[in-house]
Amino acid sequence: MMREAETASSSRALIEEGSRILTDAGIDTARLDAEILLAHACGSSRASMVTGTAQLNAEAVEAFRGLIQRRASREPIAYIVGRKEFFSLDFEVNPAVLIPRPETETLVESALKFVATHPHARMLDIGTGSGAIAIAVAVSAPSAQVVATDISKAALEVALRNAIHNRCEDRIEFINADVFPDQESTFDLIFSNPPYVADS
Repeated sequence: MMREAETASSSRALIEEGSRILTDAGIDTARLDAEILLAHACGSSRASMVTGTAQLNAEAVEAFRGLIQRRASREPIAYIVGRKEFFSLDFEVNPAVLIPRPETETLVESALKFVATHPHARMLDIGTGSGAIAIAVAVSAPSAQVVATDISKAALEVALRNAIHNRCEDRIEFINADVFPDQESTFDLIFSNPPYVADS
């Protein structure tokens, strides 16, 4: 096993190598991405890469180089590592769902302002995807009732896993539906952040 100083030195060299490849590929966040991918390959944190406390071995190095090539091919880093933070919560993401964007947190904040004066509100999240909005609202407003719909069963599977991971699955009803769960349902608040990316 490498000593800490050797691990830190090797980590820095690998990060530099990855950064060069990603910079050449036109990735704006090359160094940050290289650090994230090396930490992921080692199953460690970014801080452990810098301090040399991560377990860096031949298998991790090989995995890191493969991850760098995926990122250089423009695969989103969240899909590569399979996780994304949103509203200070951890979410699983994969190609079945879109990656939650930081700007979407304003939608959660607006919903929570509404819930502040309507604590038992019944709310609908249309096109829930990863469940990020519905889950962030349910975690922050436990007395609210949240229904989340999506036309994609694969997306709903991801959303349910995220609800379980964030311990709010009992406060969200996930329904496989296109827009509304049925014609009779009524809601105090409806929110949605539908896909705006062209199929191509």
